[in-house]
Amino acid sequence: MFGLKEYPLRRRLHDEVHARPPSALGSPLHISYLAMLSPRDNTAAEQQALAELAATAGAEPPKPETSHYTARIGDIEVKWERHAEFARYKFIQRDTGDEPFAKSALDKLPEGWLAKLPGDVLVATEIAIARGPLPYEFDDIIRRHFDGNTVVASLVSSGQGCAMTDFRIRDDGRSRLLVFDLGMRPRQAGRAIQRLLEIDTYRMMALLALPGAQDLRPFLDQSERELADMTSKMANPNTADDQKLLSRLTALEGAIQGRQADNHYRLSAAKAYNEIVD
Repeated sequence: MFGLKEYPLRRRLHDEVHARPPSALGSPLHISYLAMLSPRDNTAAEQQALAELAATAGAEPPKPETSHYTARIGDIEVKWERHAEFARYKFIQRDTGDEPFAKSALDKLPEGWLAKLPGDVLVATEIAIARGPLPYEFDDIIRRHFDGNTVVASLVSSGQGCAMTDFRIRDDGRSRLLVFDLGMRPRQAGRAIQRLLEIDTYRMMALLALPGAQDLRPFLDQSERELADMTSKMANPNTADDQKLLSRLTALEGAIQGRQADNHYRLSAAKAYNEIVD
């Protein structure tokens, strides 16, 4: 150092920006991606499963204190990231030379290993990066890879790539994302794929609040009618019963606060997840 006392965690905090660099991705390439809804308490179980997988290839296991991990297992690259409410897994198979989606990187994993991952599947996506150029007609691609469904496509990476998906979960429980490489550099492709997967993952994490919000609608409608009735009675001195109205108002306030407490965390989390990708 230069004569000044250094904060003990300075280097650890500084290096955090390098903790999860995007992979350098070429084409052709296939990625199997999983986002598992899993509390932080499952971290040790996730690391244990990864350690068992690493042992099959003589790779180093994840360190207990880490929240991210990368290893080469045979001819696939495995990446794991632990977040507050979920864990993400990427299984990357390079230079497959196969038709997009003809094979899954998950097929390369030991039989029964996936069942050891704790948590529930929230996102499961098969990603194929194919070399360009773009075809003049997309009908054949849509028919072969998306079962003729309506497809959304967009240029990415300043026009150096084109991403396509139908936003549907197939019979195998997975969705598909097809990306044409029109001249992306490997790091550029890695950033594009990372952002696309983050958008999908955080979209689903935000939508976890939807069922609870829908369940609140009947309660809010009834509360609004109840409040309107009390307001009407308070305005009519001939029918007002102050003690009874106060009891009703107190009960309504308690019910509203209870529902707020029950839903505050999920709704706040939804707002935060939405702001990440908005």
